[in-house]
Amino acid sequence: MKNLLKRTTRSITVWAVCTILLGLIMAFWPESSTRIICIVLGWAMLLGGIAWTFYHFSSANSTNSGFILGVVAIALGFWIVVHPTVVVQFIAVIFGIILLVNGFVLLQDSLELKQGNFAPWLLFLILGLVCSVLGIFVIWSPIVSSKVMTIISGISLVIDGVSNILFVLRAAHLIRDLSVDQ
Repeated sequence: MKNLLKRTTRSITVWAVCTILLGLIMAFWPESSTRIICIVLGWAMLLGGIAWTFYHFSSANSTNSGFILGVVAIALGFWIVVHPTVVVQFIAVIFGIILLVNGFVLLQDSLELKQGNFAPWLLFLILGLVCSVLGIFVIWSPIVSSKVMTIISGISLVIDGVSNILFVLRAAHLIRDLSVDQ
């Protein structure tokens, strides 16, 4: 059980560090970062579609749905590569949804920490509220500028990553306490 908890906290920490790095990149280089994200997404879909289509023609067990998915992925990937700026607003909404969900999880965690009489529950409550509000703001923001939206998304991702690291630190402390008690 202890090994599972260690692996879980390690993977959450890696995810949090990646989130912070992505957030910093988006906050400091908003225009180029969103364009790169869109182009990478487009190429991934384009290449994935080509692979699905190739698999359809090379495999005796393939179905027509694989071919259709391949063609749709090729078309969508090509469209994203050609028009990456259109996808920027969509990416901001995806980040907003991730922030909103993480904010709700942090709020739930803070309530559980309060029930267990753990001191930093208020910090998690505040971080959960901040992540939730930023998520809602990013999703339904009236801001038209994709540059400003990307900066806000980047800052929000940094806050999200920091809150995850704080949670992991608290979990590591609890794991140590459990080891001492046993």
